[in-house]
Amino acid sequence: MPQRCVGQAPVYVPQRPGGGPAERVVHRVRIGWHIRLLQTWAKLRCTDDCSVGREPMIERITYSDEESPDPNHSNSEPEGMREITEAEFAQSSFFTLCPVAVEYRQIIPKRPEGTKGVQTDNKVYSIRIYWMNMTPGQADGFAMRNDYYEGRMRYYRVGCDHDYKELSIAEAREKGQAHFGNCYHVTECVHCGRVFSYDSSG
Repeated sequence: MPQRCVGQAPVYVPQRPGGGPAERVVHRVRIGWHIRLLQTWAKLRCTDDCSVGREPMIERITYSDEESPDPNHSNSEPEGMREITEAEFAQSSFFTLCPVAVEYRQIIPKRPEGTKGVQTDNKVYSIRIYWMNMTPGQADGFAMRNDYYEGRMRYYRVGCDHDYKELSIAEAREKGQAHFGNCYHVTECVHCGRVFSYDSSG
């Protein structure tokens, strides 16, 4: 399939074959599916004694016409890009939440003031952004960069640096948010207003 770009920044969205975006894929055999799908299913199917019969859970990457949630040019860093340590990345929500889109950017660093016509050490580099939320003005995610010259990976957070405040039942309902009490929590970011709800009952 030829690559389709939005502006200059291609955005990739996990999709289910024949289904909508950001869904986990559970391959089930249906009449008319391409034979390659069956071959993929056969290769990935678990064969361990403890997991015979279990179907693989994968996310399929396809191209999308959706706009990037970040307004900056595709050769610029996304808003709120800040480097984090490898330990911070390993302990982050990247491994507990599912990205809804993946975006590639080639970053051209801005020249320091007063260096016009002067050779600098600023090097073009590439990042891959994993958007966890694409709501305009509230988007957030992670980015990875391979530092070719140093031979290492670098990790970043992008978008809003959410700072959530818990809402009471009355406050949540005033804002039109459902709140079921007990172990149900409704929080709101003090920076962008994003609402995040969760059940802590386990």
